[in-house]
Amino acid sequence: MSQTRARSLLLGAAIVMIVALLAGSYFFVIADGDDVDSENVNENMDGLDAYAYESTQTLQSEGANDTVTLSGEVDRTANKAVIRETTETTLGIADNETVERYFVDGTEYIGGNAEWETVTTDERTWHEFDPLLDITETLAETELEREGTATVNGIETDAFEATINESTAAEFFGFEESGHIPLEVEEIQYVVFIDPETEYLHGIDIRAMISQGGEPALVTTETTISDHDEAVSIEPPDGAESSE
Repeated sequence: MSQTRARSLLLGAAIVMIVALLAGSYFFVIADGDDVDSENVNENMDGLDAYAYESTQTLQSEGANDTVTLSGEVDRTANKAVIRETTETTLGIADNETVERYFVDGTEYIGGNAEWETVTTDERTWHEFDPLLDITETLAETELEREGTATVNGIETDAFEATINESTAAEFFGFEESGHIPLEVEEIQYVVFIDPETEYLHGIDIRAMISQGGEPALVTTETTISDHDEAVSIEPPDGAESSE
């Protein structure tokens, strides 16, 4: 396995674990308003042909302080997508790494420092590039309780907290109870930001306290979704296709 692929797999594992919390409070403007229909929201997000997203994810524990920032564009019609990932970690020593991943015509290209590798894909690969697929699956199994209003990317949205049960939370983190050292989700807060006029999802904040082997950690992710159904052009960068 190449170093680029190995780094990507490690980064992917970190991202799965990081998608969740930092103890803290949300600041909403409490206001009366009509509830949105969660089924309509899911249908609207499933029906998108294209979108963009940005995410900042952190993990804080006694031994580590990690931050992952991502930006991505997805063209579902053309089956193309790109993710740009930057990881900063202070596990022992400070370290930074930036990786770009492209999915074009069923092929994945991973690159860092202008070096590109072609990677074999499977049926789950597209979910990594199209995160709304897993998000809508999660929301389909939860109830939403209105918390107030918040502005996301200049859009006035209604904020709803989703009820996440223990089994859904465990699946969300990608860990099973049968693991060698099971991961416990002690607290989780999953808040979504929805435009009540269009019933489009514009943001997600997820915060949780987790522990594995007795060491607690705070993990959080703040994600914004934009450019709903706006056309995007995604092609692998120079040198990527020649690496096949």
